[in-house]
Amino acid sequence: MPPTGAKPQFTLLLLSAAELMVVLDFTIVAVALPDIQRDLGIAESRLQWLLSAYALANSGFLLLGGRAADLFGRRRIVLAGIGLFTLASLVGGLARDPVTLIAMRALQGLGGAAIVPAVLSIVTTTFAEGAPRNRAIGILGAISAIGFSAGMVAGGVITERWGWPGVFWVNVPIGIVLMATIPFVVAERRDAAGQGSDVAGALSVTLGLAVLAHGIAELGAPSWRGPLALAAGGALLGIFVAVERRTPAPMLPLSVFASSRVALATFLELMLGAAVTPLVFLLTLHFQGVAGYSALMTGLAFLPHGLAAIVMMGPISRLITRLGPRTVTLAGIALYVVGAVPLLRLTPESGYVRDLLPALLVTAPGLMAAFIAVFVAGTSAVGPDRQGLISGLLATAQQVGASLGLALMGALIADGRGLQPGFVALIVLSAAAIVPALLLPRRPAAAATG
Repeated sequence: MPPTGAKPQFTLLLLSAAELMVVLDFTIVAVALPDIQRDLGIAESRLQWLLSAYALANSGFLLLGGRAADLFGRRRIVLAGIGLFTLASLVGGLARDPVTLIAMRALQGLGGAAIVPAVLSIVTTTFAEGAPRNRAIGILGAISAIGFSAGMVAGGVITERWGWPGVFWVNVPIGIVLMATIPFVVAERRDAAGQGSDVAGALSVTLGLAVLAHGIAELGAPSWRGPLALAAGGALLGIFVAVERRTPAPMLPLSVFASSRVALATFLELMLGAAVTPLVFLLTLHFQGVAGYSALMTGLAFLPHGLAAIVMMGPISRLITRLGPRTVTLAGIALYVVGAVPLLRLTPESGYVRDLLPALLVTAPGLMAAFIAVFVAGTSAVGPDRQGLISGLLATAQQVGASLGLALMGALIADGRGLQPGFVALIVLSAAAIVPALLLPRRPAAAATG
């Protein structure tokens, strides 16, 4: 139970604020990228690391964060994650060189990997199963969708008024308030029976993915570094698999992939993350680097994209119930491809209303439909005892895909090649996802018992 006198609604309010801080961080920094690039002299081919460093650290430790919450206490891990996130935000705003800033972005991602699964665990143990819990989880989902739009606009306002360090420092007062109030509202809970940590697994998968992403980013350079990094990243991921097979308490039990639907959903989330997430990166560079938008104008330009996604959340859920995950996923991918194709013709003279707004309004419901439908397909294939694990796995796959997709974008737009190669890659990747999507079930699977 929460501490004496605290109401579950207060718990949800604080946890929603913690969730929002993590969700906002991706888009709020994305808008500030051109200003950071100019101030710190970061090459355009390396700029994506300000986003992918966060995503890699977050994805590599997300499952371990959930395990740590069960082992050491959920409130304790939330507070530790908020503390790390706040400290990294403070130092990130003070950074005056790319290496320090990228390192702080990785620490923010690590803090987020502790916050998100612990927040979900607290919600599911605070609110009774059924309508109360569903409503609470629905609020957290809505927070994620709203965070995309709010982050874009807030990032533009803050960057123009206080400069790019402000997009990091805005987290500091929020983090301090949360750390001061959560201990008085949120009860400590843990479920350490039969649990253990898997630090070796988390480190090997995170390092493997980081080195792999570096290899992809270096493929455009005429040197041996790219192929060598790809080989080293593959070797580290091989070590991760070996660790998971032998450790008594693996971060990711490989047995989950015995379900073909879980394996398929994981692969699709990875592909969709690689095809969809870098769209924000490329459009930010177009808005500010090509079209000459200010940071605030860029944030406002993205607003219809986020609003369209929010509006479609309810109808998409109902469509999945009526039509099944496969139909909705295929329709979502098709919408995304159709909306992205006009971006191939973008020039400095392209108009926002005529050339960009239709693409933003079409791609948003497409990507939202695909992500939600694939998530439903994956989680409906397992029983209640593995829902948390599979949810974390799918979220991790999406973040991994985003990191690899961003690395690919960095390689494709290097050396003044323009943004068109990046848009072509997004369209090809998303269209290719149609093939595995055809294998999804027509209806959600009846949940297994184990």
